[in-house]
Amino acid sequence: MRMPVKAQAAPTIEYNLENPEWAEVVVVEEPKQEIKEFVEQPPALQEPETFIIDDNHTKDLENDLFPDTEPTDEPIRPSEVEVIEITEITTPVDDVPFVAVEFVPVYPGCEGLKTNTERKDCMSEKISKLVSRKFNTSVGDDAGLTGVNKVFVQFKVDKTGRVTDVRTRAPHPALDKEASRVINLLPVMQPGKQRGVPVNVIYSLPISFRVDN
Repeated sequence: MRMPVKAQAAPTIEYNLENPEWAEVVVVEEPKQEIKEFVEQPPALQEPETFIIDDNHTKDLENDLFPDTEPTDEPIRPSEVEVIEITEITTPVDDVPFVAVEFVPVYPGCEGLKTNTERKDCMSEKISKLVSRKFNTSVGDDAGLTGVNKVFVQFKVDKTGRVTDVRTRAPHPALDKEASRVINLLPVMQPGKQRGVPVNVIYSLPISFRVDN
C-alpha cells in the first residue's frame, strides 16, 4: 500500500481503474507557467511644432503700416493741408410755447419795446383787453349757466404771424363757439422766432366770467 505523496504544485489526479478496489494515485507535476511582468510604456513624446518667422515679411508689413517719415524743418504749405468743413446740423423746430420762445411774436402796438419780457407783457395785456371787450357773456345766460364759468383756450401764432389752430374747452358748446370767435379777431402779428428762424408759437389763455341770474 502506497501513501499519497504531497506536492508543492497543484496536482493532477489520475485514477487506475484496472483494480476497482484500490486506486493508485499518480502525481504528475504540471509545468510551471512563466509569469512575465508587464511594464506600461510611457507615451511617446511629440516633437513641438516649430514656427519660422520670416523677418523680411515682417519688415514689409511694418513698412506698409508705419511708413518711415523723415522729420523736416520746412513749414507746411496751406495748400498741402486738407481742411474738412463741419456743417452744423440743426433740428427744425416747429412749435414752441409762448413762455419758452426766444423771441415772442410782436403784437401791433408793441413794436417799440426792446426786451423780450416787455413784448411778452405787452402782448398778453392787449389780448386780455380784446377778449374782455369782445366776449359776449350773455351766451352763458342763454345756455342756462350760472356762477363762475371758465373757458380754456389755446391757439398758435404761426410762422406768418396769423392766429391758427384754435382749441377751446368749456362747460357748454355755446361757450366753445364764442371763445373761438373772439380769438379769431386777433390781428396779424410779427411771427415769433427761435434761433433766428420763424416758428409757431403756442399761446394759452384762460377766460373766466360770472353769470348772474
